Amino acid sequence: MVQDGIEVAEYARMRLHRDRVVLLGHSWGSVLGILMIHVRPELFQAWVGTGQIVNMQQNEIQAYSQVTAKARIRGDRAGLAALETSGRPPYHHIRQMGLERQWAMRYENGVRLGPLGPQNLLNELLTAPDYSLKDVFNYIKGEMEGDNLFGVTLNGPLMRVDLPSLGNDFPIPFFVIAGAEDDITPFPLARAWFDRITAPHKSFFLIPHSGHLALMTRSDEFLRILNENVRPFAIHL
Repeated sequence: MVQDGIEVAEYARMRLHRDRVVLLGHSWGSVLGILMIHVRPELFQAWVGTGQIVNMQQNEIQAYSQVTAKARIRGDRAGLAALETSGRPPYHHIRQMGLERQWAMRYENGVRLGPLGPQNLLNELLTAPDYSLKDVFNYIKGEMEGDNLFGVTLNGPLMRVDLPSLGNDFPIPFFVIAGAEDDITPFPLARAWFDRITAPHKSFFLIPHSGHLALMTRSDEFLRILNENVRPFAIHL
């Protein structure tokens, strides 16, 4: 998968007629992006991580703690009961992680939850602008392969991720943009890692009243941060 990402970066360089490109990764894409930089740093002008994963085992412990705290504060007995019945990390089945994610999304600002069944997803894909049938097929294939990253019993490669073990030195500017209320990839873990990182330039941005999907629910603020802080590196490097 890392090699596939590198090939996409190579194509982007060719298409844009640039020696290097800015790499942005969200959620598990933030793991893929860091791995790509470690393999081919010369391809990239800067790194932007959002929903930044650092260590998956620590991530799940922190996420569960935050979501259950929100359930208590809201007086959400159904949510709290579901989370406590499912059990705290370390999880033993992907259903437990999925349940935590469901309640995290219920509590996330700006997220409107509608019917999320397979038929509704297929309708969304088939009516998406500029999506071909091949794109729909590749999307579904990617989702299926993504499940393999976790593993049904959470023994997949993504659950063993510990990015600091790869080293904390980066040869390119390093940016993290986090949602202050992210209950899927909690920002304190990313912030603690960020503080140990050495890079030619680094900046950490926290978007208030937003969660894991800050790049979509607060897209105006997210774009402002990119334009004011990341774009100058893309122009001058």
